[in-house]
Amino acid sequence: MVEQLELILGWGIILLFALRLYKKKEGNDVSIWKAVIAIAVGLFSFSINIPVFGEIIGLPVFPLGVWMLIFFLRNRKSSWQRYRAFAWLGFGANYLFLVLALLAIPAQSLIYPEDQLATYISKIDDASLIALHPSAGSSTLNKEILGEQLEKSNSKSVQSEEWYYETEVDQEIEDRSERFPYQLAGVSTKWGSGFSSIVFIEEDGKGFLVQKGAKQKYFRSDQSILQGGGS
Repeated sequence: MVEQLELILGWGIILLFALRLYKKKEGNDVSIWKAVIAIAVGLFSFSINIPVFGEIIGLPVFPLGVWMLIFFLRNRKSSWQRYRAFAWLGFGANYLFLVLALLAIPAQSLIYPEDQLATYISKIDDASLIALHPSAGSSTLNKEILGEQLEKSNSKSVQSEEWYYETEVDQEIEDRSERFPYQLAGVSTKWGSGFSSIVFIEEDGKGFLVQKGAKQKYFRSDQSILQGGGS
């Protein structure tokens, strides 16, 4: 939702500037559709990617589109004079979207905090458990406790190496169990977050491992969401 609002706001500002430019140039034989093309071409730029707050942001450094228009209109200087402001507006729009993208990062974190389980588990009416390993047993999901623990669960660090040794090295093959033998199905992330995640439930029913792309988040609750086999 934040990204959509960013785009709407950005294009709204560009539209306002474009209309002001057009009104200033009324009477100079300026075509609306040619002005739109000039803005669109002006958007093309050579950018370098820089990491900002864990996100990759493109920083425009060379106005490719503007130079393309200069080249194609080199023999029609009057046309370039009429539409160059629109071309530069297109290039400037890159910086507008850059600023909005930077502002969107803290806004996204504020509205959809990644350290809260409720961000990744929203509607639970259709929630259910899927057993992924024989060690899952016959446990079922307690939706009431799950709903209570969404806001109470605490974010913890993911102990990937320690968990691997506990399940793959320290146990005999025939007695090996899975630390996260359940998958929580029928739930979705908070509306508008844009997140896509898979939630795995720990064997004791108190741990939630959230797989979000290449990243993992781990949460612990005070009570087990399992019944009929959870501890």
